[in-house]
Amino acid sequence: MMNFYNSSRKNHRSNFFSPFSFCFIEATFDSFSFLTQKEKLRFQKHLNMHLAFVVSNKDFYKTNKLAKYSKQGDLQEKFMNNVEEYTPGMIRVIANYFDINICIAEDKCGTFTYTIYAPSTYFEQKPTIVLLGGKNGQYRLLYTEHKEAIINPHEYTDIKKFFTLYSNRQSNELLPYYKYKIKDLHKLAENFNVSIYKRGRGTVRIKKSKRELYSELQELI
Repeated sequence: MMNFYNSSRKNHRSNFFSPFSFCFIEATFDSFSFLTQKEKLRFQKHLNMHLAFVVSNKDFYKTNKLAKYSKQGDLQEKFMNNVEEYTPGMIRVIANYFDINICIAEDKCGTFTYTIYAPSTYFEQKPTIVLLGGKNGQYRLLYTEHKEAIINPHEYTDIKKFFTLYSNRQSNELLPYYKYKIKDLHKLAENFNVSIYKRGRGTVRIKKSKRELYSELQELI
């Protein structure tokens, strides 16, 4: 089994949404983000076939109490058919196989609702990966302040604490340049103790341009 603890820390496309399987694989397998689209699809298919074999094991299915969520044959069939949209039962198979909590959250104006798919045993001692859900079953990874996709249990004992940190970080991020009017940047500058003036000719002070102010705030925030 591949070492899932080698989580990818260089996902430069984390702000984009993609299928659950791609987000999960990218977080848990190094180098996945460097593959071509064709290679990613091949990797995904290979993993799904392997999971179909895993879930066909009666001991695995019974020990992890998966009967509460889905029939064994249905799970196996879905993995074998390489479906793009994973059902809750399939996600629970992944959580138990990789021995990791999978938290799928939805962010509505900074308020989080979330569902945790946990391994059947000792889930409180396992690391957690957090995915932010989007429309039509799309997701993106949420990172810790160390840019890791995995939340280690010794560092975060309550998933709400992570969401609080995430929300605070989001509130301090600049929107794209075109989203602001000059008065909006003046207000931001005041909040961060940035002067909106610069030296003109002689002793005259003039106001900074919108671009100058945005660039200065971008370096600070």
